[in-house]
Amino acid sequence: MKHRERAGIKSMRLKTIRDGFENYEYLRLQ
Repeated sequence: MKHRERAGIKSMRLKTIRDGFENYEYLRLQ
């Protein structure tokens, strides 16, 4: 159960980083 929680947190962090990077690219291109 702990392992699954850690994996979920890691994937959530990766998604947040990816969304932030996409937002940065979007703002930079405007």
